[in-house]
Amino acid sequence: MCNYKYISIRKRSEVIQFCSLIVVILTFIYGVFHSLLTFNTEDQVQTIFIYNSKAAKFKTSSKFLSIALDDAVIAENFKHFDMTNEKLIKMVKHLSPAFFRVGGSGGDKLTFSLNNKTSEIIENVHSEEVVDCENPPNITLSAHNWLKLTNFSKQTFTDLFFGLNALQRFQNGSWDYRNAELMIQFSNENKLIVNWELGNEPNSFKHKFNQEVNASQLAEDFKTLRSILNKNQYKESLLVGPDVTRPQDNHKESEIYLEEFVKNIGSSINKITWHQYYLNGKTAQPKDFLDPDIFDLLKYQINKVREITIMSNRSIWLGETSSAYGSGAPNLSDTFIGTFIWLDKLGLAAKMGIEVVMRQSIFKGHYALLDENYDPNPDWWISLIYKKLVGGNVVPYYSISNDKVRLYVHCLKNEKIKSIVIFGSNVDKIPAKVRIEGLLVNNSSPLKYIYAFQLQSTNLFSKEVYLNGKILKMLPGYELPKILPKRESITPYIIIPPYSLVFWVTPEINIKAC
Repeated sequence: MCNYKYISIRKRSEVIQFCSLIVVILTFIYGVFHSLLTFNTEDQVQTIFIYNSKAAKFKTSSKFLSIALDDAVIAENFKHFDMTNEKLIKMVKHLSPAFFRVGGSGGDKLTFSLNNKTSEIIENVHSEEVVDCENPPNITLSAHNWLKLTNFSKQTFTDLFFGLNALQRFQNGSWDYRNAELMIQFSNENKLIVNWELGNEPNSFKHKFNQEVNASQLAEDFKTLRSILNKNQYKESLLVGPDVTRPQDNHKESEIYLEEFVKNIGSSINKITWHQYYLNGKTAQPKDFLDPDIFDLLKYQINKVREITIMSNRSIWLGETSSAYGSGAPNLSDTFIGTFIWLDKLGLAAKMGIEVVMRQSIFKGHYALLDENYDPNPDWWISLIYKKLVGGNVVPYYSISNDKVRLYVHCLKNEKIKSIVIFGSNVDKIPAKVRIEGLLVNNSSPLKYIYAFQLQSTNLFSKEVYLNGKILKMLPGYELPKILPKRESITPYIIIPPYSLVFWVTPEINIKAC
């Protein structure tokens, strides 16, 4: 009970704030117990409590959601990836700002050439064939195509990363840097803006190429590369690595390799990168794309990487990632059912302190954001809306929910407005009722409504995405349609339909994290 009879005017406002906080806490406790009491029924109510007085938990890069292009495209001499195509340029530009990584297993068979000699066109090459082949094809990147690629990056407002060949070796086992240095010097002379990598999944070289480069040697090779970059205009360019594969319970090689690399690398790299996939594209099943236990593999993997790299004081990036390796899972990675695991990855990665997520890939493969005609697959639409709405500040929150209701909280991207975005999905066959607690408008009134962006499809294996009941389609000239919300009451709760994704934007509120 709060008695104001003998309280000074100066203290009264503080007491009012304290009493308001007690009310919010009691309401949350009620919500938690109500959720627990009804947890296994169709009437269950999930509760998410936002801490409006806590600072941001973490801030991601402004290029958090970034894109990648497998160098199998280079192996085909860019046959289907027309770097001058207006539609392709616009579709990639819509996802800017972003890093644009060009790399993959083929990069460790790639040679840069000053003349216009290129690789023989390899018909129907897919990235999984390049990866799994016992003798991957040699690839030549001509200076002409390199200029076109860097110009494409410039036109799309993306920052280019390029993976150099780490398997070119001198007889003593050290890195043969001569071709890389030629490429860097050419890039420097042409004032090209590039960031760099060296090698792709080096812990798997033995499996893929029957060749080994141990982690301590690779660390020395990165130091050599850093010294070459420092002699040119690339002193301030980013150098990231080592791009190892994901941690696995039954295979510790990537963890051992990463630990040894970090121990020996010194200050030569800017960020630590690793690759992550949940599934094998050849064996993945529809149920895998709706399984919270599969989603949570990422949590375990991030924790492992953080344990290994914690003393390095460097940010961690997902340098290559998607739902399923081997070019993705056909009719799964490229349909609506693939959107849930993608949006969850974005939410969980940011929540756990990952600074950048590079999506494999923008083009080519079943996991591509764009199809062979440069039209958007469902994950492209999810990426676009994420880019439009979600800011970098991760807002502290607590939730009591069914494991099939996956929600995350960030500040709104528009930093001029103090609002938050609650986003995520319901991968259950029944609607989810969600109560939002902890938010006050003008420090006094409970939040009563939000602006909802609700995404669904006619079936899980469709490539069509509906926003608030209206199909999303590009406009003439490859321009974006209007991405508009609908206002919805959150009293006493708000509903997420079965198998749907949501972005909920609050009206302006007073929240410390933003």
